[in-house]
Amino acid sequence: MENSIYRSWVPKWLAIIWHMVLFVPLMSLGSVYSACSGDTIGSLQIWSEDFTFTSLCAMIGIGVMAPFFYKIACYRRHHLTFLIGFGALFVLSAASSRAGEPLLLGLFSLVMGAIRFVLIVTNFAAFARCLLGVDFRHMLGPQGDGKSTKEWDDTEQKKSMMIPIANIFFMTVGQLGTWITAYYAYHYHWQDVYRLEMLILLVLMLGVIAIEKFRGWDERDESAVSEDDEPLITDNRRPWSLKYMGNVTAASIAWCAAAYVLVYGKTLDWFHSPKITVACALFFVFLFANMLIDKNKTEDERYFRYEIWTYRNIRLATVLYCLAMVLNTSSSLTNAIASIGLSLDTYLNNMLANWAPLGYLIGALTIIVLRSRGVTYKWVFAIGFGIFAWTMWFTYNQVQLQARYEDIRMLSIVRNCGMFMLYCICMVYAYQRLPYRLMPSWIHIMLISRSVMGPAIGAAIYGAGMQHYQQQFVHSLSAMSDNLRMVSLQSTVLAVKEMAGWTLWVCLAIVAILLIIPWPKRRLKPAEIPEDIISNP
Repeated sequence: MENSIYRSWVPKWLAIIWHMVLFVPLMSLGSVYSACSGDTIGSLQIWSEDFTFTSLCAMIGIGVMAPFFYKIACYRRHHLTFLIGFGALFVLSAASSRAGEPLLLGLFSLVMGAIRFVLIVTNFAAFARCLLGVDFRHMLGPQGDGKSTKEWDDTEQKKSMMIPIANIFFMTVGQLGTWITAYYAYHYHWQDVYRLEMLILLVLMLGVIAIEKFRGWDERDESAVSEDDEPLITDNRRPWSLKYMGNVTAASIAWCAAAYVLVYGKTLDWFHSPKITVACALFFVFLFANMLIDKNKTEDERYFRYEIWTYRNIRLATVLYCLAMVLNTSSSLTNAIASIGLSLDTYLNNMLANWAPLGYLIGALTIIVLRSRGVTYKWVFAIGFGIFAWTMWFTYNQVQLQARYEDIRMLSIVRNCGMFMLYCICMVYAYQRLPYRLMPSWIHIMLISRSVMGPAIGAAIYGAGMQHYQQQFVHSLSAMSDNLRMVSLQSTVLAVKEMAGWTLWVCLAIVAILLIIPWPKRRLKPAEIPEDIISNP
């Protein structure tokens, strides 16, 4: 196969299978915290909030590396990147299996998340190049943007079809990895899950040595030569420079501090605790420090391109992403119903989550059909939030002490369908006439809003809301019954109904606002449509 990153005996089909297999551990490494949280909490005697914070730290690590997307994708030292990355994950997994301090676990998860992002992008670039013949260096930068208004809009239409399909693959692979981890954790001790991951990493390192070859610094990569002699992004020896370490550190501390405030705020009684005050101060200080570090750099050298906030579709997509992920936290209400009515443990909850890919598929097909028929963005968003409204209506009417597994399964499928629609259409809408140079900055915004701030805000709202209503109903019900267990169960049911009712009204209000506000396309700058200028002087 004509590709210098593989050994001469490796056929194309084997390289494709190799990269597909790599996605499973890369998407699921570090899911120990969610897969066996019950066992870990019992053995370490720590709060469930600690594992929420740890999981968010892993996503922050992924998010802070997003501005380097192009640099990583164009870095053609796959053999070296995989060996160093898998080796570092092996060491961090070993350290995590022995760590019991929540903040230390959060630090390990942060670094593991950053390494996983590098490996995922590297694997994605190699996979796309091997399967589709797409070299990112031929499409990045100005040469990847449209040359006419029609090209800009055609690219947007293609993204409407491709993004749902790509997300189905990645999210299904992620769920598969989480289920495998949960299955193993259910039958063995939670620390054995780390040992399993370490064994998998060793096998992957052997696979890299066997399938991919090391290319010397001065060795020419013939398969990267442009056929039409278009300028390419150079194959740098380093995907990023140490000059960005200040940005990465400041961004990591800022977002970890924000996550700490939102996750531990309810437990520590918010600003009555000095820890919350200090964390809040750290967020603002390091967010401002990140901007100062970039102040004297040129636009091309900045860690984050602040120009992106001048695009209306980016601002609206960010708000909608946060709203969608906050509402997606309403899955905690479904989990409450399942734990009360079905007595599901962590493993059975993960088994129930295996129905999520069916919801992803339905959501992807819905988006593809709607967009291919010319349905505008506002109606697709309205349908997505409308599906969330239906799940809340169903939850409000069906929550009870004796639940049916079929109802919970259907609720999980429908909720994941709505979540997937909003997740994909936010990406498509944000990419609307977005120059390629701003794509890494958008990926950073997307990951932080979708995977960090949205879930953290949602956890704070639904956690505080459930606690407030449970206490309120316990006081009123305890006056009518001496059965403490039944009072506790009934108060949880009533609290779920109350939160579901409020969420239903919020969803309907969002749908109404989306149908009222204007949705204009961004006007292209003259420099962005040179062919239109030439043909229409």
